Amino acid sequence: MSLSLLATSTVPSSSLVNPLRSDTKSQSPVRFGKGVAYTSCEQKQCKEGDNYTIDRRNVLLGLGGVFGASATIGSQGKIAMGAPVAPPDLTKCHLATDEAANEQGYCCPPYSTADIKPFVPPTDGILRRRRPAHKLNRKQIEDFERGIQLMKELPATDPWNYYQQATIHCTYCNGAFDQVGFENVLLQMHGSWLFAPWHRYYVYFWERILGKLLNDPTFAIPYWSWDTPEGMFMPGMYLDQNSPLYNDNRNHNHYTALLDYDYTFGDPNPTPQQYEEVKIRNLKKIENLFTETIGVPSLFLGGPLSAGQVPQDIAGALENQHNLLHEWTGPEASPNHDMGNFYTAARDTMFFGHHANVDRLWDIYSNLRGNKVEFNSPDWLDASFIFYDENRQVVNCK
Repeated sequence: MSLSLLATSTVPSSSLVNPLRSDTKSQSPVRFGKGVAYTSCEQKQCKEGDNYTIDRRNVLLGLGGVFGASATIGSQGKIAMGAPVAPPDLTKCHLATDEAANEQGYCCPPYSTADIKPFVPPTDGILRRRRPAHKLNRKQIEDFERGIQLMKELPATDPWNYYQQATIHCTYCNGAFDQVGFENVLLQMHGSWLFAPWHRYYVYFWERILGKLLNDPTFAIPYWSWDTPEGMFMPGMYLDQNSPLYNDNRNHNHYTALLDYDYTFGDPNPTPQQYEEVKIRNLKKIENLFTETIGVPSLFLGGPLSAGQVPQDIAGALENQHNLLHEWTGPEASPNHDMGNFYTAARDTMFFGHHANVDRLWDIYSNLRGNKVEFNSPDWLDASFIFYDENRQVVNCK
């Protein structure tokens, strides 16, 4: 099953001409002046399916602000395919690790057994249209707030409860499960080609649960369009301290700041006089995100991860770009709770707006490639995950 079936339709966030949305066959590439920072792609001439080494600058380790140098996929750029990563054994959940805080915590789901059904995409023809967060009207914001409030008011052990839903990210990203059949090999959804599909399902079911609580089958969550000039700020809907969307564990210095893709902890905010330069530089990096990876999906989505393989930091350009937003949004002080730490990231509702945009960028990438499957390996196509859906059923999703 193609995961593009889950890609919710999005309403454009801007009427401005964006080079990333242009027909690359009919227009010349947009070029910017000297001094623009470019991402690196070490073997630009390599063809799809080749084995290659990936430049891994700016790989974020644990969202704690530590960056790694380059790494390779396996030995000499190659990795053996074995079997697809499978859902965990629910009966074998154990303590997870918050590396930034150097402590362990309980992230297990509120059920240890389940009658797991195969996921079947809905056929009701109902379209949910995600809109950019900064363009929602008052009614749309109020509906979203009401859904979040209803989710927060559910019993603490309810799998739909806001914090139970947030804990899912900790469960699958902080080592609460080992891979089935491989004791002490952690199940990890970051740093490989599993990142984008797992998070797509995560956002998808979170959105549908909210729609169920609101009794609105057309409900769609907003996306934070940080890849467009007008979206390069924290959306105001998340900054109202009286709103259930608000989370105080953020970098307050960025509440009205322009996002700079060159940001590192402690950097001053761009001044209004620098806005145009920063926006152009950001847009060029988004353009490079696509143009430098279009022929090699592993550069965009990440390197392979097969069953039994110890997770490595072989994240793709999409995940590396996504890491910056977590860093910029979360507080600078360690342990960087909430958005700046895997362990707690999904406790901030902004997480889902951020990942809705990450999902949108994957959809744009797929469209630019003619919606060709990114990887023909069974280890990609048959990798599977489990989620608790809007019908209170645990489903197995490929």
